[in-house]
Amino acid sequence: MTITYRLSLQAWLSLAALALVVWLLISHSAALLELGFVLLGALLLTLAIRPFADYLTRYYIPHAVTAMLMYSGLLLLLVLVGRLLVPVVETEIAQVRQNAPQLWNTVEAQLASLSFGGVAPSTDAVVQNLVQQIDTLFSSAVGTVAGLGRLLVDGFALLILSYFFTTDTGWNGRLLFWIPPAQQPRVTQMLDHLQERLTRWVWAQILISLFFAVTFGTGMGLMHVPFALTIAVVSGVLGLIPYVGNIIALLFATLSALTISPALALWVVVLNLVVGNVAAHILAPWLYGRAMGLHSAWMLLALLCGAKIAGVMGVFFAVPVTVIITAVLQETQLFSRAPAAAAPDL
Repeated sequence: MTITYRLSLQAWLSLAALALVVWLLISHSAALLELGFVLLGALLLTLAIRPFADYLTRYYIPHAVTAMLMYSGLLLLLVLVGRLLVPVVETEIAQVRQNAPQLWNTVEAQLASLSFGGVAPSTDAVVQNLVQQIDTLFSSAVGTVAGLGRLLVDGFALLILSYFFTTDTGWNGRLLFWIPPAQQPRVTQMLDHLQERLTRWVWAQILISLFFAVTFGTGMGLMHVPFALTIAVVSGVLGLIPYVGNIIALLFATLSALTISPALALWVVVLNLVVGNVAAHILAPWLYGRAMGLHSAWMLLALLCGAKIAGVMGVFFAVPVTVIITAVLQETQLFSRAPAAAAPDL
């Protein structure tokens, strides 16, 4: 006897809708990932501002005023960093101009001592290669400008969303409108725990940046590296993005140390590697584990996965995403155990 299963029209439409949703998610995964970064960044910025906003409400200062004050302080900090970087860049440019003629003469002397013979390319080949390099450079420049424009738009949207999240204290409560009334207390408890853990992560990241800035700046000061304080401040501000502040600080510190001696530059590189590894692989996992109850190995694995998936942005958001997933799983497990524990014994 043969049994035949037939799908109804509603089932076929549901399957078609599911296939369409999967196709849209795959085809627009990059845009969805970028949108998720903006939303999560706005939420993290809100969690950093909210404690100050709640405290200042005791003095009848609205959340909107606090948010604008924090934005103004952030803008002033960026302007200060820019002004501190100007002398460093000017000094490095002057140093390059001073040493460029001597370096060029050395290169010319070395090239003159070599016999290229038939190895040297023809003029046509050189011109063709130059045209290709110019085209590549132009394409890279256009891509860089487009990327910066998109980054500015995302940053502006992030600030606007964070402003709305900060000023509208009941936005998270309105999200519960779509939750069944019987489940709303549990979801509220889960959101409160999640907000607490993410707030701890924000402050842990700030402490890591301060540690790197103070330690690396002190080491450079003891070695008499020019502009040690400026480089330390820049690394502290940019250190909120994992590894970015470390790399930029290493770049500026090495260039500044080269104006003194190559040996000093080598010691700066060693200092940066030591401080950076201590901050990234010892202090950061320890703080993340203490602040959010996660093992250090999971933090390292999350950072590695974030770097592989989305580069620098993935590294920055790897830990918050891990915190969200872990908190949801833990709360779900607690909720599933609660009815079983409350059930009477038969």
